[in-house]
Amino acid sequence: MASERSIYNKIYQVLKIANSFKSNKSNDLRKHIEGIAPTIFKTYQYSKELDDLNLTFSLKVLDKILLICKNLFILDDQNIITKLGIEALDLTKFNEIVANQIYLLFEQNGIDIEKLNIIIKECFLSIPPIMPTSKIIWEIAKIEMPLFRFSQYLNILYQCNHAQVSQKKLYLLISPS
Repeated sequence: MASERSIYNKIYQVLKIANSFKSNKSNDLRKHIEGIAPTIFKTYQYSKELDDLNLTFSLKVLDKILLICKNLFILDDQNIITKLGIEALDLTKFNEIVANQIYLLFEQNGIDIEKLNIIIKECFLSIPPIMPTSKIIWEIAKIEMPLFRFSQYLNILYQCNHAQVSQKKLYLLISPS
């Protein structure tokens, strides 16, 4: 299950806000979200003056989520919700839509799910066994996508119930429904 502050939940919150916010200008949604400063986008940041951690709204986190939403085509280049994004607001469809968009991105980047599952199986069967983390899978498959992005997408697939993962973030299976 996705945690309250997971990328998965942040994506859904951005879609909800984007759906209720009407503007045709690129940075308006970003400014609007910054203005309302939802707790889900707050992170602990160190303050030298106070020598303490403060819970502060993070534009870096928001920008990361906006980029993911654009990459998944649930927001357009102007940060306006797409028809697919509106459809994804239905919680009964959210997991499938987001997962299918990730599968599409993988396909566009030459990433074959069947090959990833073979790599995962071979890792466990090797002597000694190799733990199939996202980094190990990425290295063995020689994936062109940046590791951090590949890892984020695998994590989102897990949160959408499209991947089996152990407690130590070992990928066991990626399963398009």
